[in-house]
Amino acid sequence: MINYNLAQLLSLTGVKAIQTSLALKVNEMLTTSDPIKYDNALREATEIANGYDPNGLFAQSEKSQFGFPVFLPLTLKGGGLEFFFESAIVDINRTKNIVITEAEGLDNSVKEFIGNGDFNISVTGFLSENTASYPLDQLTEFNQLMELKIPLQVESPKLNALNIFEMVVTGYGTPPSEFVNLQPYYFNNIDEKPAELTIQ
Repeated sequence: MINYNLAQLLSLTGVKAIQTSLALKVNEMLTTSDPIKYDNALREATEIANGYDPNGLFAQSEKSQFGFPVFLPLTLKGGGLEFFFESAIVDINRTKNIVITEAEGLDNSVKEFIGNGDFNISVTGFLSENTASYPLDQLTEFNQLMELKIPLQVESPKLNALNIFEMVVTGYGTPPSEFVNLQPYYFNNIDEKPAELTIQ
């Protein structure tokens, strides 16, 4: 049987085939402060999630240090710190730097391509514990990483495929949560590439 953590179970509740039954068990995990009830709900939710995985897709995925399956993992490093985001959702967009000039006699404007802009990267997810306790240690490490005043090294199949290996955090937050063992987070970034100086 594959083991899941709370954040991964939350992501699976969006699958219609198991949405109702799994959501009920996840809701029990989020609302109880009783460790026994939490463990029972986690066991039942795991059984439901495993029943949905007939092809063993989770079994084939990369595993975290706790043995949980992870898709598109994200690891950030900097200042001697390292943080592994097991269930982060990464959104990437980019604008192009184009000078638009209106020319007399033309129905369309003249576009002059200047260069590609920065990648804007937003990351959201949950810090969670597989118990009925608040993820205080994870939150402390997350805040320490976010407060660094240097670019962060990026290890991520998705980001590295776009030639993004460093990024600068421009803002972050940890919104309030009504659940005792779940802490939402988000942080926004722009990619960073070392400047190449040419000596003439």
